[in-house]
Amino acid sequence: MPRSVTKVNDDGTDASPSTSDEPASDSTRQSKIQKKSNGIEMSKQEAKEKAIMLKMKKEVHMQFEHLLKTVMQKPEIFKRPEMQYLREFVAAVENNRDVFPRVMGDMLYNEYIQSTRDCSDNDINLTAGYIDALSRGQDTSSAYFNKLILQVVARDTFQQHARINRGDNDVDGYTQITQLQLCDGDGNTMLGRMATHLAAEARKLKEGDIIKLVLFTELTHKLGTSLPKPAVFILEYSHVGYAKVASDIHLPLCCNFSNQPNKSYPTANTAQKVVSESDAECRHGKRLCSVYGISMLNCVTKTNPVSRLDLATVREDCYFANKKVEDMDNCEKRCMIYWWYATNIYSICGKNKRRQLPNCLVKAIRDAYPEDDDIYEGFHFSE
Repeated sequence: MPRSVTKVNDDGTDASPSTSDEPASDSTRQSKIQKKSNGIEMSKQEAKEKAIMLKMKKEVHMQFEHLLKTVMQKPEIFKRPEMQYLREFVAAVENNRDVFPRVMGDMLYNEYIQSTRDCSDNDINLTAGYIDALSRGQDTSSAYFNKLILQVVARDTFQQHARINRGDNDVDGYTQITQLQLCDGDGNTMLGRMATHLAAEARKLKEGDIIKLVLFTELTHKLGTSLPKPAVFILEYSHVGYAKVASDIHLPLCCNFSNQPNKSYPTANTAQKVVSESDAECRHGKRLCSVYGISMLNCVTKTNPVSRLDLATVREDCYFANKKVEDMDNCEKRCMIYWWYATNIYSICGKNKRRQLPNCLVKAIRDAYPEDDDIYEGFHFSE
């Protein structure tokens, strides 16, 4: 059986390693300090290397951007042998638009209209002249625009923070937003925003899809200090075909009519009244329904008439509608319709967001579902 051996110093003291809690020697402390110092130096070195890598990547992107701008200015460069990789990349993008789609906000290269596009692959013609008419403030209620066919040039779906109404309580949440860049038969483009109940389904749309707008609101939108541009808020659409997007499409047009209506926020009134025709007159230059940050090109009662609402569908979405439509009286139907317009057109539902609907719209709703004695309760007009 092996024996344990104890090392002894010359003076007879134990020379084996100490296991006590005595303070570390100066050399041990120096070693720890050195290791810690090395760690700090390593961290600084890593940060420095990371900054260098980011700078190199930025320079590479800038060089490539410069190359592309040079090729666009001097197209003959594109034919050179050393540009083969670029030609093959462009071909791959053109033939795989599902994989390499356009993104909302992208600048379009060619602003020249070569011809009215005819989606002959599906015998579907895009509606010509529509976006130009919107930008000029012209009447688009003619029969020619009844069947409005547009093409998706780009799509963007994202989450937006919102206060969501849950009965008596408002909670923080996120609303899914889907926006489209739409092209008409003249090659003009504009923004199309889907109603929230369509956002999930509309995210399946891809570049080249052709859609028919069934129910929508014409309005304008602004980015920063830019001039207002025509847009549509889409409440119902149908997919009718697909065709490759032509290259000859315009940048979004700016509105060029001078009498833009002023946005105003009506205040509550404590008294009910029967609104007259003059009180509800909504015309260009006095667009009553251009409120709460929304600029209507035509009256909301024309673009989204009450008569076209499917009350059964509205009831499915309306949280306080607890009767079948056929069991509702006109007052209950009006309240449900008020809610639908406030939610889907003006986004003024929820705590601290409630506002009054414009007189022209309320009158249209009351005309569609009137009270026999012409006395209305539960809604207040602005003066």
